[in-house]
Order: sequence, then structure tokens, then C-alpha cells
Amino acid sequence: MRKEDVVSRNPEVMNGALVFKGTRVPVEILIQHLATGDSLEDFLEGFPTVTREQAVAYLEMTPEAVDALVARLGLAEAADPSPPLSSRHLPREGYAFLGL
Repeated sequence: MRKEDVVSRNPEVMNGALVFKGTRVPVEILIQHLATGDSLEDFLEGFPTVTREQAVAYLEMTPEAVDALVARLGLAEAADPSPPLSSRHLPREGYAFLGL
């Protein structure tokens, strides 16, 4: 998906917060839900205007969001701490812990 199909920003929608396109749901809400341990399914059930494709595409194009989840799950403290583990080191199947 192209970024324009995933997110949008408009000063008249949610005070200009970055939202999932076609919704009033800020992308930050997805990150907050995942960081507190909610599954992607939990988030999607609570925000039915956001599609699975949008949520997955946003996570894939936002490495810092995945980095935050990696840190929350304690994966950053791997046995070999250097180089530090981050989304750039995760293979595509590394997203499995998100329930994708």
C-alpha cells in the first residue's frame, strides 16, 4: 500500500493528528494499544473503521513503532546486546509477535 492510502493529516480532522485514511483514528492509538499488550485483533475490534491492511502497512512503514514493541517485549536485551536488536534486524516473519 502507498502511504497516501494508509494515513492522512488534515488540520480539520483530529487537530491535524496523523490518522488512518478515511477515519478519525490517530495512528498513535494503534501504537498505544500494542505497547500495552493488546493484540492487533483487539485494536481492530475496537476501531472497525481501520482496516487490517492499513494497520499492517503502517507498522511495516514505521520501524520506530516496531522498535517500541521490541523494547516493550524485552527482545532488545538479547544474549548478544551488540548490535542492539531493532526492527531493522527483524526478518519479515519477525512481525509474527504482533499477530500479523
